[in-house]
Amino acid sequence: MCGSVIKLRAEYLYSQKRFSEIKFYITNGMLVPFERYSNGERVIVAGNDSVWKSGFKKETSREIFDEYLKLIYSYAGTYSLSKAGKKIMLLGQSYEEISPWYYVSDDILETQGWTFKKIWKMLFMWSSESKFIDC
Repeated sequence: MCGSVIKLRAEYLYSQKRFSEIKFYITNGMLVPFERYSNGERVIVAGNDSVWKSGFKKETSREIFDEYLKLIYSYAGTYSLSKAGKKIMLLGQSYEEISPWYYVSDDILETQGWTFKKIWKMLFMWSSESKFIDC
């Protein structure tokens, strides 16, 4: 599940060329922004330690982005995603052509037409467990 969330967020930002917003924590707590990666730096991981090393190819090509994602998939997970601070959600609504990312604060999710309080967590947990959701 974490890989799917990471991929969805990263691919969306990459498609919008919002490279400076593509950043994830790896499990040891290190923040790994794509911007540094695309500027020719790479993360070298040894056990629980990680350091930046420079001198690599500088570009934002698909090849470099995929290489970055492989690193993130290898060293990020639920724990590291929880360190990101903000809770965000992509909500599909039938009347919207493209649903924006929504920020969740104090367990309240506000959309253009609806306000969801703590119950939305229960609905999300139920739907993530289900194989089929009848709309």
